[in-house]
This record gives sequence, structure tokens and C-alpha cells, in this order.
Amino acid sequence: MPSLTIRHVTTYRYRQPVAFGEHRMMLLPRDSHDQKVIDATLEISPTPSNLRFPRDAFGNHVAIAQFDGRSSELCFESIVILEHSPADAAKLDPLEATWTFPVAYSAEEKPDLADCIQRRYPDPDNEVERWTRQFLHFGRPIGTLELVSRLSEDIHQRFFYRRREAKGIQLTHETLRSGHGSCRDFALPMIEAARSLGLAARFDSGYLALPSEPEEEPANDGRPSCFRSG
Repeated sequence: MPSLTIRHVTTYRYRQPVAFGEHRMMLLPRDSHDQKVIDATLEISPTPSNLRFPRDAFGNHVAIAQFDGRSSELCFESIVILEHSPADAAKLDPLEATWTFPVAYSAEEKPDLADCIQRRYPDPDNEVERWTRQFLHFGRPIGTLELVSRLSEDIHQRFFYRRREAKGIQLTHETLRSGHGSCRDFALPMIEAARSLGLAARFDSGYLALPSEPEEEPANDGRPSCFRSG
């Protein structure tokens, strides 16, 4: 099982000492069948007066830091070592109900997946569905894995990565029109496309790996890492 080390550093600097409000950090990956956290450290300077690690309603690890006093600099450094072994698509069971599109979720699954199937963002001209439907082979069946792979590959090829510091997510139709965005902006078209096909999808955490820091790079320098389907 491959071992990975993720080092995440965020530093804020100010012209004069300031007081800090509460900070919430989601830097620790979740253990799963194909991923195991081996070690994790979080260094914060100045040292917080209180630091706790609850989980949110979705089971995500959240670090909550509170501070006393003032400082002209605030730095967070997280180092996580994990073992990651993604599933081999060739070993998936072709008899599973989710193998062939359209997917037939069981009656037991539907209530739990309903929130991940419902679309959440406006699409005034139905651009997302038109873009998605081009990957279907009308008149003959298509595998679900092949379909979502086509969606991912199109995002991989056509969109350009552009660093975006603004808070929030760029709407899918804006990304389709502009052809660029940040990693979270690439994840949203994938999610909304999957939901438009009746597939359960949600955001997951991840990093976009770039070999350098140019102003603008093709999306295929790092694929969307924030998508998970059910």
C-alpha cells in the first residue's frame, strides 16, 4: 500500500498585532477501506489557548482553535502520513446494480442517498444537462464507470486551472462558459453532472497537485480531487 505525506502550511501576516477569532480546520483525512492515517501532527503558532478535535455531523475531523492575546503572525502547519490504495476498477463486480447505467438504487439505499442526488445549484439554461448527455450512447447500454470516466476526462481536457482566492464555489454554468476555475470549481460540474443523471454524488476533501505555480495551467496537471459518487 503506497505511503503518502501531505504537508499543508497556511501563514497569515499583519502590519500590526491583531486578535484572532475562532479558527476551524479540516485537515485530517478520514480512514476508509482504501485509506489509513498513520500519523498526523498540527503545529499552530502562536499556541492557541484552547484546541479541540470534534467530528461534524458527516463524521469529518474538525480542529477548533481559540486564541488569547495578539500577534502579527498566525501559522498553521499540518503533516499527515497515510497509506492509500485506490480500488482497482478491473476488480469491480460487473453484476452489481450500480455497474450499468441507469443505476437502480435499492429501496433501502434511496432514503440515505436522496440528499446526494438532489441538485443544489441553479442552471437557468439547462447547460449542465446538455453537456452531460453528450457522453451517453443513445440506443445502447453504457457502464456507469465508463460514463463518469468520460465526464472526468472531459473536465481533465477542456478546463484550465486558475488560482482563485475568492470564497465559495463558481457555478457550473459559469465554469462551462469560461473554461477555467480552481479545483473546487472543477469538482462541482462533476457532481452536478452526476446528479443530473440520477447518480448520488457529494464533495470529498483533496488536494490539486501542480508541478509548479504558473498563472494558468491545464486542468490535466491535477484532476479534480473533491468528488465522490455513491
